[in-house]
Amino acid sequence: MKIEIDDRSGVSVVRLDGEMQGGAELTEKVHAILDKPAPKIVLDLGALSYLNSAALGTLVATTARANTQGGRVIFANPTPFVSGILEATRLNSFFEMSDSVDEALARFS
Repeated sequence: MKIEIDDRSGVSVVRLDGEMQGGAELTEKVHAILDKPAPKIVLDLGALSYLNSAALGTLVATTARANTQGGRVIFANPTPFVSGILEATRLNSFFEMSDSVDEALARFS
């Protein structure tokens, strides 16, 4: 999986590309962001083609950690496969979802 992180006016946009099997890569990349007080993160899922149960656990842990620090994670632009997994597991009601990165960024304003 490829991970790119861009800062947009204090919001970290994390783009996930490829197959997410586990979560060590994501945890390593967002560790510095989550160490900040009240982290603001948009996870761009538009190029994420696959994720397994371990990856779901990492997404839950990342969101929970941000929340406990007064931060927020918004999931943006999920592929149909990812949307289906989140709906089947009912995690779409746990995660804050957005149709696009721009819409997610606007929610931080």
